Amino acid sequence: MICNLLKLGPDDGIMGKEVNQALLSGVAQKVVKEFTVIPEALLGEPVVDSGDHVYGYARVLCHFASLVLLFVDAWKEGDGERVVRLWKVMMLHFHSERKTKYALDALRLQFQLATLQPYLTHQLTWGRFINTHGGQGRNLPCDLHNEHINKLFKDIISNMGANFTKAASTWAARSVSSLHRISMAFDKQTDIHPEATAHSTKSDEKDVKTVVDVLQKAEVLKVIVNRSHRMFPKFSPDPLHKLNRSNGSRGRLKNTQRVKQQQLMTEDNAEPSYAYMSAIPQDFDIFEDEP
Repeated sequence: MICNLLKLGPDDGIMGKEVNQALLSGVAQKVVKEFTVIPEALLGEPVVDSGDHVYGYARVLCHFASLVLLFVDAWKEGDGERVVRLWKVMMLHFHSERKTKYALDALRLQFQLATLQPYLTHQLTWGRFINTHGGQGRNLPCDLHNEHINKLFKDIISNMGANFTKAASTWAARSVSSLHRISMAFDKQTDIHPEATAHSTKSDEKDVKTVVDVLQKAEVLKVIVNRSHRMFPKFSPDPLHKLNRSNGSRGRLKNTQRVKQQQLMTEDNAEPSYAYMSAIPQDFDIFEDEP
């Protein structure tokens, strides 16, 4: 269905299951350009309502799917700069949906990157990944790696049985990282396959084919005027339609960023204060209109 809509033929390089990286990149760009609203929504341009709410829903779904896949690919590749750019995009969506805590966390990240010393900014950008097995595209977020370490710590505590004491727990907590490295080195030298950390999943090929067949019959990626879903008949084609894009809001955001930077940076260019981590009020609206 996608190949037909994008007018891809044999000359585009599709030969059986072998799809080269250049073709995959080209297909992805065409999908983003044709069936998502990322350029219009993020540039503040008006999203044209085609009159087909089913088509609009499909485009918004592609929009969010693209963001999620980009985020996952960014941390797998260890691309810190791309993760930071995606956090900026996520901040708009969080605020648009009134997810205040997430929006503030994204805003704090931008304040940190704008005010910290260069080496701290570099650490904050690139120090959020870890690769424990080597190879390209096999990075893990540091918080997920910490969860793996916590699992090992819980296993150590569980195996103590009646010998568990506060002192033994403290010893285990301090040595868990070293024990993890030793156990991995031992397993590698003895050719013991490491225990899988991911859940096994059944093949979803049959389900995917069923979904594709249904979507193809419904022609969700073609504009058919006056269509709508029964549960949400007036679905907006703009994923940021709740966001206030007025000039006053933009000016207030820029003024806030400038004031924050001036307050955080010291006169002698010393280490900036970390007080802003808790100084931003919880009811602070980053896009609120100026009075």
